[in-house]
Amino acid sequence: MLVEYITAFVWGLIVLVAFIGYGNIVNLLLLPKKKFDVGMQAAFGLVFSVTIGGFLNLAGVISSFLITMFVILGVLMRVVFWLKNCSTWSIFVHKTFAFVKKNKVFVIISVILFITIIARYGVSVSFFGFNGSDDHHGYMAFPAQMLQTGSLGEDPFSHRRVTSSLGGQYFLHAIILSNTSFKNLHITDNGLGYLILILLLIGFLREKKVEKFLCLSVVLLMTVVVSPVLNITASYTAAVVFFLILRLAYPILDFKSHSVWRNALLIALPFSALCALKSTFVVVSAVLFLGYYVIYFRRLRDHKTFKKEFIVAVLAIFIFLLPWMLSMLASSGTLLYPIFGRGYKDTVYGAFEHVIRLDVYSVLRLFFEGFVSLITLLPLLAIGIIARGLVVSEEKNMFWLVFSGSLIGVLALVLLLSGYSLYYYSFAYLFAGILFVSCLLLANKLRFRRFYNFDSRAIGMIMIVFLFGAFLQKDLAVINNIKYSLDTDSGSLKVGLMNSDLVNENELQQYSDLQKAVPEGEIIIARLDRNFLFDFSRNRIYINDEPGGFSLPPGMPLRSGGEAMADYFMSHDIKYIAYSYGNEANFARASVSGMLKPHVNPLLRAITENGLAFQDNTIELSKTRQIIYDDGKNFVINLSVKK
Repeated sequence: MLVEYITAFVWGLIVLVAFIGYGNIVNLLLLPKKKFDVGMQAAFGLVFSVTIGGFLNLAGVISSFLITMFVILGVLMRVVFWLKNCSTWSIFVHKTFAFVKKNKVFVIISVILFITIIARYGVSVSFFGFNGSDDHHGYMAFPAQMLQTGSLGEDPFSHRRVTSSLGGQYFLHAIILSNTSFKNLHITDNGLGYLILILLLIGFLREKKVEKFLCLSVVLLMTVVVSPVLNITASYTAAVVFFLILRLAYPILDFKSHSVWRNALLIALPFSALCALKSTFVVVSAVLFLGYYVIYFRRLRDHKTFKKEFIVAVLAIFIFLLPWMLSMLASSGTLLYPIFGRGYKDTVYGAFEHVIRLDVYSVLRLFFEGFVSLITLLPLLAIGIIARGLVVSEEKNMFWLVFSGSLIGVLALVLLLSGYSLYYYSFAYLFAGILFVSCLLLANKLRFRRFYNFDSRAIGMIMIVFLFGAFLQKDLAVINNIKYSLDTDSGSLKVGLMNSDLVNENELQQYSDLQKAVPEGEIIIARLDRNFLFDFSRNRIYINDEPGGFSLPPGMPLRSGGEAMADYFMSHDIKYIAYSYGNEANFARASVSGMLKPHVNPLLRAITENGLAFQDNTIELSKTRQIIYDDGKNFVINLSVKK
């Protein structure tokens, strides 16, 4: 197991080096006169990889071999650039030794922080927590399907396939999975995303010439703050892209060349990647994109050049996203949900509308969601106040951009998700924005109105201290997870710290036998506890992760009993249902019944009602249809044969 852990640990770092290599190429091609720092290179390598992943997915050629070659090529590029600049390394080493002699205390603290950062990365390699519903049902299955079949393929019944991401994050997971295991998929976000964000942050602090001990305070914040890990979707990886966009926007003319095409592509890459990583970021991305060009318009006198770049950037974003969108259209009937159509969403069929209600329960729930999010909403309010009344220098535009983009993003979450889990869904852009503004404040180069005599470093430190206290409370959940991992009686020590497999040989055999019971090439509608264990190359697997949320026309009949549901599936040539009845597919009635109460978020309540209805219908059908496989936990029903 130690060898597997070391392999995964090293593979993650190799991928990081490959990202830096591709970032070098982006730097050379699009802005050759300005050298990006390592953080920007890694961030651009990440967004470039997401873009390339869309074209590979559309072509259906993704494989472990191809991804390995892609990573090796990125590493070779980095080596070439390193050798090109190796003549300056002796000067760098000499300056480093001189700095160490003069700043021993700073260096000691820095070494401690470095060890802490690497240790945290190490935890992500063997992270022991996965979401039994989100991850096991869908998010871990998508990269597996990519590697086994070459693409995400078609899955008109998967809700998470549509509403979570166009596919960018799944391709990043496939890069990690190509040479590791499912147990290591937290490397993508909590490992690589975390490391790249730190590199970006350090690069910006150095660029703004922030005092070195203040720099340590911000980096220390990064070592103690954890993302709201509910599943393996984009959190830190998205924060990286948000921070990258803000760095490109300030100072905006520093990242411009004389080529309209180069400028447009440079900004189109991160914005398109952001939309591909997670669908809930599309609204914020649009606001930031428009804000970026508002700032550019105010700084550029040549309006003709501005118009050309804006149009080319919009077209480039569309082209970069098109492969992902075409894949989504073929699978789920929409190019980009819900902006370019709702596809096979339940609301198209006139059922299960999720709207905000103004009853007492809904108002109280929204208030509670906002209260939980005060950790980031209060600093966001401070940014708005600073932008509105204090700053008079050019940084004011950046303060407004961060504030308006984040605020509209939060309001969109309230409207689209009925305010569900505001902190979780807004973490990426709120945290990135707050870090960015804190760096500007700590640089102490802002000009305030003449009636105010503020030291901006003091305001920055107040925000940092507030975040320390607030996020440390959030970290208690992680501490509890670590305590649980040390509980040897539960066996989680083996899973969490020894990097053992998430599934045992018996489970692997069960899934293999289950699938062999179905003729090769037949469609299986799956409601299993671990869908990622399928051989997606043998059968077409439709993952029914949130029953009724997405389904082929005229919509899955969940409230009309098992027979109506069987007729519906048979009309679409779907004969086989696989269901983990032993543990109710990690969606046991006893554990989710609280979601059926009137005061619960209407979105969650509808998901719960639909899920339980599907499971009840499936149990009903198991009594009237042929069961071709049953291992005591999972069964497969042949709908075409009645008992």
